[in-house]
Amino acid sequence: MVSSRPATPARWDATGAEVLAWGARGDAGGQVLDPIAFTVDRRGRVYVADWGGPRVIVFDSRGSFVHQWDARAGDAPGLRYPSGLAVDARGRVYVVDRASPRVHVLGPLPGG
Repeated sequence: MVSSRPATPARWDATGAEVLAWGARGDAGGQVLDPIAFTVDRRGRVYVADWGGPRVIVFDSRGSFVHQWDARAGDAPGLRYPSGLAVDARGRVYVVDRASPRVHVLGPLPGG
């Protein structure tokens, strides 16, 4: 889910109270500009497709920044508008790009 304060990935409890938000609004590592999609791997890490990046940002289950693949830094060549993503059992990240007729494959994360 995405919080509206500002738009960052967040988790709520059963009463609707926000218990955790991943990243603050911004352009630096661990910050998000325009989160459009997310997925969670089997270790509980949260992967966020940030359309404003364009990049994929990874947080651990407690909300701490882990890694990012940033098209502007050359980590994700050709990535322009990440709009969907999935992670497989080996840690490879599949990113659908609205501006491209292909699926980008990133990862796995350094160190697993």
